[in-house]
Amino acid sequence: MLTRKFSLLHFILLLLVLSCSTESPLTPALKDHSVIATSIKLEQKGYAASALDSLILVVTGDGIDRIKQALIIEGTKAQAHLQVPTDVKLKMEVTGYQDTTAVLYGSKEFIGKKDSTAQVQIKLDFLVPTLILSPPDTVLQIGDRIHLHLAARNVDNMSTFGAEVHFDPTKLQVVELDREDTFLRSNHGSIMQLEFTKDNSAGTVKAVLGIFPASSAVSGSGNIGVIVFEAIAPDTTDISIRIDNQSHSDLGLFDKHANLMYSVGLGSRLFIQQSAAH
Repeated sequence: MLTRKFSLLHFILLLLVLSCSTESPLTPALKDHSVIATSIKLEQKGYAASALDSLILVVTGDGIDRIKQALIIEGTKAQAHLQVPTDVKLKMEVTGYQDTTAVLYGSKEFIGKKDSTAQVQIKLDFLVPTLILSPPDTVLQIGDRIHLHLAARNVDNMSTFGAEVHFDPTKLQVVELDREDTFLRSNHGSIMQLEFTKDNSAGTVKAVLGIFPASSAVSGSGNIGVIVFEAIAPDTTDISIRIDNQSHSDLGLFDKHANLMYSVGLGSRLFIQQSAAH
């Protein structure tokens, strides 16, 4: 796992802290404890909670038992209810997983007060090289077009980029593809386009790009290309990113020494509605 982290996202925790009583529907009354209702929303464009398989909130502090809560993910939001002590410094940690791999992590200290509402921001960092589609969640109508940016996050000396985007061709069609070269050229290299194609019958877009010379490999985060989709039928539809090098040898992220990096792909979800005319 890479130790370099790039600050890309923020979660907002809305904490409603209430004194416990026998009337509380959330937890039984406990002395010197309070109940918090947490609502976590991804504030920055470029990522969706729905792209994660799980999102875990852990609360620790002096003299308390460790609290671990799986959050309920709905689109760009995640929610949970849990009980914490009041007037104690707590550390709140959020980790996002794809399968069993920790992809995102952030933490923040917080002191709960009775009968008060607080807002806590937790900055999340990508823990591994990640490919994303941005924006992550969008509502559109039949006939609308949307620009989705294919982007790399937290890469280290990347010299070759290979990814396959999969979509439902009965709901979406690709009408335009464009490269975004600023990031890949940021270390003064040139770009070799090995493949950048669409197949509206199969529902795929494939991008394989290299940086020459390999010593001009890039690190950090940036856009690779933009895919323009047109919505053709109503539904909730997911767009996924595949980088499985075992199924296709040209997929994946490679460093300047041609070594395959461990990386994950996180897609997008579109909510397509009937147009107003219908």
